[in-house]
Amino acid sequence: MSFIAPIPTRYAGRTYRSRTESRWALFFDAAGIAHSYEAEGFGLGSLAYLPDFWLPGWQMFVEIKGQFPTGEEQDKCARLAMMSRRPVLLAMGEPEERFQIQWFDEGGCDGRLYVIARDVNARAGHWLVSDDDGFAMPVNDGEPDAHHRGPMFSGGLEAAYEAATSARFERGEGRRRAERIVDHPDRFEERAA
Repeated sequence: MSFIAPIPTRYAGRTYRSRTESRWALFFDAAGIAHSYEAEGFGLGSLAYLPDFWLPGWQMFVEIKGQFPTGEEQDKCARLAMMSRRPVLLAMGEPEERFQIQWFDEGGCDGRLYVIARDVNARAGHWLVSDDDGFAMPVNDGEPDAHHRGPMFSGGLEAAYEAATSARFERGEGRRRAERIVDHPDRFEERAA
């Protein structure tokens, strides 16, 4: 297996360690998912570990890998989840509408791959949907009184994925933070039609 060195990339006034991490930051901004980059480091025994992102609305860490993670990288995520008592999402590659995220909690990896989706009611927030018989769970970034009606891909979320994968940082794009792409009820009607 060949190793491709990460390219440090500047987005919204911050330098990310890789282009893939900067694309995830852009996706989080466009999707309206609050995040902070390399917010806190942890000691995992003899190992110092600095997770890529903290999602405060979801109370989860996110680690980004450019390709399928090694066993050692997965072990770090499992150890962080056990030590912090917070879930850790391990994302593989650029943000796309595909199953590319592993879930780790105090019990380790749950064995499924997930994709981020939105609730049918945009005020209700985001979901993680798995490749295992459509298992889905809401994550807590929506309004507390919004009714969860089920996950879907909305026009706004699709646009957030598109913005993240199509950004060309080398031409000076990404100097400003991406604007949040808001879902409108008419976009839901368009998808249903």
